[in-house]
Amino acid sequence: MPNDNLNYRLAILYMLKKVDFPLTTAHFTEFFVDRSYTDFLTLQQTLSEMLESNFLTKEVVHNSSQYSITPDGEEALEMFQARIPDGMMDDVLDFFMENEIKLRNDVEVYADYIPASENEFIVDCEVKEKNSTVLSLKLNVATKEMAIAVCDNWKDLSSDVYSYLINTLVLNNDK
Repeated sequence: MPNDNLNYRLAILYMLKKVDFPLTTAHFTEFFVDRSYTDFLTLQQTLSEMLESNFLTKEVVHNSSQYSITPDGEEALEMFQARIPDGMMDDVLDFFMENEIKLRNDVEVYADYIPASENEFIVDCEVKEKNSTVLSLKLNVATKEMAIAVCDNWKDLSSDVYSYLINTLVLNNDK
């Protein structure tokens, strides 16, 4: 089991080094638990230990824990990457090839709503790219159903909204 725990730690560092955006608890769960490498509790314990050891940082964004590798984590990976089983490294690369756009969207495209009054909801929509906000939009809508619809559609339509705004506000010379 200790060797497995080392493999999980190194694979987590390897995953974070392979992408230029943070990964969430859900992403690690999808990889490690869904592929039966480990169970959820062991994964949570491993992430916690890695935070305590300063191999990872965690930022809570919109109720989601997002992890990034630290310089200490990069140094540890550099020293011990050869210990990651080849099959696990291949699984990581396959996981990213199959899911990179979804993984990136999970941390870079966000929408949520809060009630402002009994008949009013504020929907907060964001698009980030490499930790920089590309678009931030707050909408005031009349019903909870409308707020939910905006949130549900934001991930799929945010790039269209961004393109429309840029075309209208920057490129439109018709005044």
